[in-house]
Amino acid sequence: MNSRANLIALLLSLVLISCGQRPEESQQTDFENLPVMDLELISEFDQAGDYFFQHLNYDTEVLSNGDILLNDRQGAYVIRVNPQGEFVSLIAGKGNGPGEVQDPQSIQMFDDSTVLIVDQRRMRIIKKTLDSSEIDELNVPQGEASRVNEAYATKEQNILSVHWFDFSALRGSDSEPVTRISSYNPVSEEFIGDIQYPSKTMALVLSESGQPMGAEPVPYTAELLYDYSQEKSELFAFWPKDSEIAVLDPIQLDTLRTIPIDLPSESLPVAERDSLEEEYRPEYWESVKELLPDQKVPADKMIIDPQNKIWLKLTLQSDHQEWIVLDKSGSPQFRVQFPKEGMVTHISDQHIGFRADDHLFSLYELIE
Repeated sequence: MNSRANLIALLLSLVLISCGQRPEESQQTDFENLPVMDLELISEFDQAGDYFFQHLNYDTEVLSNGDILLNDRQGAYVIRVNPQGEFVSLIAGKGNGPGEVQDPQSIQMFDDSTVLIVDQRRMRIIKKTLDSSEIDELNVPQGEASRVNEAYATKEQNILSVHWFDFSALRGSDSEPVTRISSYNPVSEEFIGDIQYPSKTMALVLSESGQPMGAEPVPYTAELLYDYSQEKSELFAFWPKDSEIAVLDPIQLDTLRTIPIDLPSESLPVAERDSLEEEYRPEYWESVKELLPDQKVPADKMIIDPQNKIWLKLTLQSDHQEWIVLDKSGSPQFRVQFPKEGMVTHISDQHIGFRADDHLFSLYELIE
């Protein structure tokens, strides 16, 4: 009887030891064992018709036939191109008239035939059909230290999801800058819901008198990552210091559910810290280096694809951009490696958009 009890105790202790070791056995091992999906370049172009790209924005929109909407902030235009990079139509040109733009900060499809354009310089949201047959310009009440950064459609036609940029830190304010998301009814001119997260850490450059002259975001510090489900009924919000993604109702901004995730992360090595210095002017680097974290946040971009899979760009040191793709429950499915320099701008059923630099745009296809 004693030998049987001892055997049970031994087995239980082995189980407990095994369970206790599992979290310490490096999340990295799980990441490295995921299959890597191959990418194939479909097309690459730096102009469309007479439009030469000057400063492509960081997100693109895709239509049901695979055409892409591109916005160039320096050129001040929004155009439609096909997957071969051929010019299809001008959506919004430079100007101050109805439906025209000066600085198209962001573009988001409202429905299959209508786009929302946030014009930063004109401080308004332009809602217009792709053929410009209907144009509506919306003015959202803005605070002294904030302006509308992006506008999204929601499941309710009359309600927009509005994202704000807080520049209070640039004015030397003592208040902590925030990332704010609101739901807004432009018909009744009422705000319905509102949530706030801390804003990304910014390094200020001060004049001799102590006044802010400018600011730079500090790499590898936390910022809110977010995107919407394909049907615009859910807002995915991820604060990278947490171990879960919150899925919110985009109108009331209540939490519907959470998705637990466990991402690989790493410390910021001295060599990588030193290499960052090349990216900054000396006066900015002095401020940035003081705020660099010892431990990187695990991810710095999130995209929800048409199947509502979760794509997360990791901050792991690598020769590529390392992305991990999770299913709806947060379970890792596979990895994708993009060129190290550049930005993923959209993920659609037809292709994946990639902004190689200010002037060059690429389309890739995932090979399954």
